[in-house]
Amino acid sequence: MSKLGFTTGTEVTLADYDKTPTAHSFHDPTLLEKAERLSAVKYANVLYYTDKGILFLKRNNNDDFEPSKYGLPGGKIEVGETYRDAALRELHEETGILVSDNVYKGATIDCCCYYIYHSADDNPEIILDESEHENYIYMTIDDIRNCPSEDFVMDLKSRLCQMLNIEM
Repeated sequence: MSKLGFTTGTEVTLADYDKTPTAHSFHDPTLLEKAERLSAVKYANVLYYTDKGILFLKRNNNDDFEPSKYGLPGGKIEVGETYRDAALRELHEETGILVSDNVYKGATIDCCCYYIYHSADDNPEIILDESEHENYIYMTIDDIRNCPSEDFVMDLKSRLCQMLNIEM
């Protein structure tokens, strides 16, 4: 059980397979690639958290997609990438944070998959791509609960509440 109160490393299906040896029991990369190409999942995100809370990136005010709203580091899965690789690439591109170990599959909800990473470093150096994001913030569970849904991209607040068993 993680510090946020949800279970990591749970049993997953072929569609959720992510190359993390402790997170699955299926080991055929050829079938993995076929399953991921056919999947409806198009976006990979990282729920990156420290003892301060969950890292959220505030979208640039001039961006075409959900300007000035909070989202998790993440983005579109590129051809040939696993969900996990896409999530970690997006985390690095959007924040400068490099992560490789102890990343767990969180959930797949609609077209998005979420990976969970707990950092012992409460003050990682964050380098934002200013064309996409203008700021970042750490939110606790109470912060998420109390923040209006319209401050988050798309339906992220309801997805987080579903994933983390938070009552709104």
